[in-house]
Amino acid sequence: MNYIPQAENCMKKGGRIETIDIAKGLGILFVVWSHAKGPFTPYMYQFHMPLFFLISGFLFNSRNTPAQFLGKKVRSLYIPFVFWNLCSLLITTALHIQEFSDIHLVKKILKIILTLDKDGKFMGATWFLGALFVVSVVYKLMDYYMPSVKGKSIFLVILFGCVAATGFSINFPYLLSRTLILSFYFAIGRAAKEYKEVIYVYHSGILVCFSIILFAIIGHYNAINMAKNTYTYPFLFAIGALLASYVVIYVSEILQKRTIWIKKALIVMGENSISIVIWQFVVFWIIEAVQFKLFGIPFVQLFENYPPYKTTNGWWIVYLIVGAVASMLIGEIISAVKQGIGRVTKKILMKPYKM
Repeated sequence: MNYIPQAENCMKKGGRIETIDIAKGLGILFVVWSHAKGPFTPYMYQFHMPLFFLISGFLFNSRNTPAQFLGKKVRSLYIPFVFWNLCSLLITTALHIQEFSDIHLVKKILKIILTLDKDGKFMGATWFLGALFVVSVVYKLMDYYMPSVKGKSIFLVILFGCVAATGFSINFPYLLSRTLILSFYFAIGRAAKEYKEVIYVYHSGILVCFSIILFAIIGHYNAINMAKNTYTYPFLFAIGALLASYVVIYVSEILQKRTIWIKKALIVMGENSISIVIWQFVVFWIIEAVQFKLFGIPFVQLFENYPPYKTTNGWWIVYLIVGAVASMLIGEIISAVKQGIGRVTKKILMKPYKM
């Protein structure tokens, strides 16, 4: 029997889709898990980023004008990427944690502004924000200015598939090949939303089991490194990422129907996925400092080792849990501070008019 979720039952207050929040929660869990070097990390690296781009494509809003769309993405993706990377770069440079010449520092700042670089020591995962900003804006412009014809989303899948093939074939500077490859999954997510009724006809547990088995085989034989743009079998990576993403969406739909604690936890993680992306490595450094203290390692060596430091004997679980939870707390604190500043500023600005 096909499992066909009803979209109206997946909505919650604020217009968010619970199934999507659960999928994002699973996705960000896999991201932190793989960065913490937990079990099965090589498998997770083969789909967690494509999953996020696919979800972003599914949430693509074709009704907004390019100006409206750009404004939203600047606020949600570009500003967090640029602001926190610049803060990290300038602070670590001032504290001599990183050493740059004046010219090199200016170049680093310009690269961050252009989303071509990020401060890798503390904000390594934020490359995702810059890449998604570029991909979503480019897709929006193409979708908006192309004639509205039937099958346009499929044409864009084919077009971005060619873009991805170029990314696989050529190792562009500034990790642009990775962005080109991931744009393909954004286009697939957009097409999946448009043709979801057709997809649900074949939506079944049998297909999910087949997808899991096939992905496990692909993951076993296919080694990848998206940062270095190396893939044993690029085509199998493209297929495997789709299979695993499909399984995650299916599992998310099932969890959405249940009232269990893991569902609530994943929804919270999904709602706060951006905070986890931004702050997970900062938290990792704190855990690493604790490890250095426990193992008697001189703190002068702390910034010579890229986190995590020690993940055996269950330490990866500490990195996973603390990395996710503390990142969300940091995000909540910053949000509360911003709201407080906003209220104070509003009162100050409005005070003259109340006199």
